[in-house]
Amino acid sequence: MIWDQNAIETLKKLVKTDVPFSTIADILGCTRNAAIGKANRLGLQKHPTLIKIQYKAEPVQPNPVIQSKSGYVRMMDLKKDHCRYPFGDGEDIKFCGDTKLKESPYCKKHSDLCFTKTKPKVTRFARTF
Repeated sequence: MIWDQNAIETLKKLVKTDVPFSTIADILGCTRNAAIGKANRLGLQKHPTLIKIQYKAEPVQPNPVIQSKSGYVRMMDLKKDHCRYPFGDGEDIKFCGDTKLKESPYCKKHSDLCFTKTKPKVTRFARTF
């Protein structure tokens, strides 16, 4: 849209009278976003914010620690069939060490903790008459 002086004056007048931007756009023959953008560029505020809302960050709950039956295992001591669920970080990292599932790098407890279960897919066949 080409914003001539008449359209700008109409926009200013309508924004001051609290007309919705969808109606302003219909009157001016433009899109709602074009009217909002022009009002913002002109420094017109539709609804001035009087209160600034401050949000408090919620504390993050750490994942539950599930200790293995056999205790923690260092990386150098991991065997082929050990669960690789990590505990700690950096140089203090240790692993679960329980016997892992065949199709997973984790034991049953940690596999349930890390992976979501999916519902089996139901296949329906079309009837033939």
